[in-house]
Amino acid sequence: MVPRFPSIVRWSTPSPSWFKLNTDGFSLGNPGLVLAAGIIRDSDGHVHLAYQVALSTGTSVIAKLTAVWWGLEFTLAHGLAPLMVEVDAMTVIQLLQSCVSGKWETGNPSPSSGEMMVSRHGSGVFGGGLVVRIGNNGNNTWGR
Repeated sequence: MVPRFPSIVRWSTPSPSWFKLNTDGFSLGNPGLVLAAGIIRDSDGHVHLAYQVALSTGTSVIAKLTAVWWGLEFTLAHGLAPLMVEVDAMTVIQLLQSCVSGKWETGNPSPSSGEMMVSRHGSGVFGGGLVVRIGNNGNNTWGR
């Protein structure tokens, strides 16, 4: 077993007048109980919203996608835009930046539905091009 050493983690601010969503999620087992969390801060570092959600069974990738999904739901509901999203999992980043749309059945209760659609159109920064549709209808669409 390789010893682990603590490391210093710094939060980088978004551009002035922007908000930043940092998310994380994990599953207790793979699949297992899904836990998702996130925090939305402005360019001065002030916290506008923080959340933590325990959900049904899923994989770690579903957990991380669900964390982004809930963050986008809350961001949309509170009008926090333009928005930069920061995620720590390369698989999730690749899915969000992919030119191919994806559909993930989460089976989780939400203000919209139990599924999430993501497709890329542009820069990957809200207010600049990444379109995220939550649910089945076109009313819950992000993008500019």
